[in-house]
Parts: sequence; C-alpha cells; structure tokens
Amino acid sequence: MNRSAIFEAEPWRTIAAPPSCDLVGMLGEHEASMFHHLARDWFRGEGTIVDAGSFLGRSATCFATGLRDNPRFDAARHRVHCFDDFACHDEVAPGIVREHFGDELAIGDSTRPFFERQVAPVRDLLEVHAGDFHAATWTGGPIEILMVDVAKTVALHSRLLEHFFPALQPGRSLVIHQDYHHPQLSYAHVVMEFFGDRFELVAPRVDDSAVFRLRDALPPPDLARAIAYDFDLTEQFALLERAIARNAPADRPWLELSRVTLLAESGTADPRSELDRVEALYADAMRHDHGGYFRRVRDLADTAAAERHAARGEHLEALTITDALLGRGTHQAKVFEVRAIAAFHTGRRDAAEAALTAARELTPAHGRSRASFVRILRAFGHDDEAETVVLEDLRSPVLEAAARP
Repeated sequence: MNRSAIFEAEPWRTIAAPPSCDLVGMLGEHEASMFHHLARDWFRGEGTIVDAGSFLGRSATCFATGLRDNPRFDAARHRVHCFDDFACHDEVAPGIVREHFGDELAIGDSTRPFFERQVAPVRDLLEVHAGDFHAATWTGGPIEILMVDVAKTVALHSRLLEHFFPALQPGRSLVIHQDYHHPQLSYAHVVMEFFGDRFELVAPRVDDSAVFRLRDALPPPDLARAIAYDFDLTEQFALLERAIARNAPADRPWLELSRVTLLAESGTADPRSELDRVEALYADAMRHDHGGYFRRVRDLADTAAAERHAARGEHLEALTITDALLGRGTHQAKVFEVRAIAAFHTGRRDAAEAALTAARELTPAHGRSRASFVRILRAFGHDDEAETVVLEDLRSPVLEAAARP
C-alpha cells in the first residue's frame, strides 16, 4: 500500500492481523492489525521501532511480523526494541495469566516467561530491554515508530519524553499512544495537545490507541517544559478542552472522562456533578463501555468526594461513600485508606484496623498513594512500619533514577 495513503485507507479496519498475532495481551483486534500494517507499510528502514510497554509480547509480535513482511527489511539491522520491567504491579497481569495460561502469579512476580513463550516465533527480531523504565535510556538512533504503553504515571511519561522524543524524525516518525482513549492518563492528553502544532493526529481512535505523526521538530525549551510537566491546572484544563475539540464527537467521551479524572485528582471541586453531565451527554457510549471506563471514573470521583469529606472532618459522610464503593465491589487502596481514617475518627477502631490491613495489601510499590499510606500508618501509631516503608522507598529504583544527574 502507498505509504502516504495508509491512514486514509485504514486497512486495519477490514483486514485482520496474521494468525501469528492472535496472542494473549491487552490490544484490541484493530490495534493488533494496525501495528502489523504500520511495521510493514510505513516503516522505511531508516530508523527503528520501539515497543515501550511490551507486557506479554502481543504488540511486539505484531510489529515483528509486519517488519518481516516489509520489502525494506534488513535482517542484519532491523529489530523491534521492547521495553518492560516484566513485573506484576497489580491484579491485572495475574488475572490474565490465570485465565489464559492457567498459572498463578502474585504481585511482584515476573511475567517474562510468558512473554518469551509468546514471542518465540519472532524472537530473533526482538531486542529486549528489561528493567524499570524510570532508569531507561535510548542510544539506538532515530525512531520511526514509537508505541507508548508504559507511561502509566507522570514520571514514566516524563522519562519517555526525555529519552525517546528527541529521537523522533520530523515527517517520518509516528507516536502511537496506546492508552490515549483511557480516561486516567490526562497528562498524555495535555502534553500531546501542548505539541498540537507539531504533531498531526493521523489516526484519532483505533480501539484505545491514537496515532500522531511528527510534522516539525520539537523546540528544546518546549520539550524541557513537557518533561518537567510544567503546566498549572488552568493550562491543563485548557489543553484538555483543545484535545476534546480536536477529536470527532464519537471519540470524545474518553477525553471528557479524562477531564473528570483531572478534576478529581486536583481536589479543587467535587467531580461528581461534572461526571453526571458527561454520562448524560454520552449515554450511548456509556451503554457500550466494554472497558468499564465510566465505572472506573465514577469510582474515582466518589473516592475523591469521600476524601474531601474526611479532610473536612465529615467522617460519617466519608464512611457512607466508602460503604457504597465497597458495596459495588470497588476494592482499591485509596478507598480503604479513606475508610480507615473515617472509621478511626468515629470511634470504630476495629473497622479502622480492618480497612488499614486491606490498604496495606493493596498499596502499590511506589507513587502518591504510597505516601498517603505512610501518613495513615503514622496516624494509627504504626511508626515502625511507616519508617520501614519510607526506607524501602528510598532504596527504590524510582528514587535512585531520579537522583542521578
């Protein structure tokens, strides 16, 4: 297919990926086909392909099969560079492995054996960079296709910008944001809209992905600002509004949810009324929300509201909201943290300790919720445990990477 026409033709809408791409993973069927087609028909062989967030290897395999079918493919030079820490950070990976492989994994276990099992037919085309992405760097030259599925936090996203965006080539490079239509990564929407006059949105929505083509070089001062995520809330909301307007009405619901997420995370207002508006405006999308994104944002909005009540000393109101969250199966660390504080301040010590125990089991290895967990431990008089958590964090790869010059 003519390279310049591929985004008009959108062959991934009608042509399935090869059977070799039918693997376990988090990609939609159209995404899998698109990755194959872009590696086969877009890639010129002048740079490389980066799969940043390889998980169980489906995306890497789709790229590799397309690369092998590309007439410019040079077996001596061309590889798909795979970045992942291959570790279970939450219950998602263990659930997928249990369902599809019949194996049991725990938080912290490695997913690398399952990756290797799935990519075996194309393993010779992959160069694997295993480890914490906070410490990742790039010295592999120009990047023609950059697939982003690793930027789950602002820090990870900044690392990606710092080390991979300078390798993008104007006019030739594609950035595939695999989580673009996911409502809890507002910083990705903000940054791509900040660079809106430099990137062309060539595939607005393919399952959860959006594809951008770099038109013009990124000015170093702008890139430095994006890496630092130097945007106040007013600018973040303004850039999100521009991102919503840039997309077609059918593609806007998830970006609208991203705006609600930012409102909830900012703590500046109760996001629930705004979510009510979005749900009414996009009722059809909500009915067909197979990914459960509306439900997730509702949980986030309610949790933020409970946290605001607790911060104002309205602990009975916070308990009522956390009761409702737990009643509909929302078992998240932040819900239990808020419940622990609210129960503690209403004299329900046993309920508070039970909630603290649940929060302890669910709290991730790093991040903002980790810091709030330390504060709660101290409030409950568990100073030794709080000190242990702080010391663990000081030795974490995240902080070690941040401390490097």
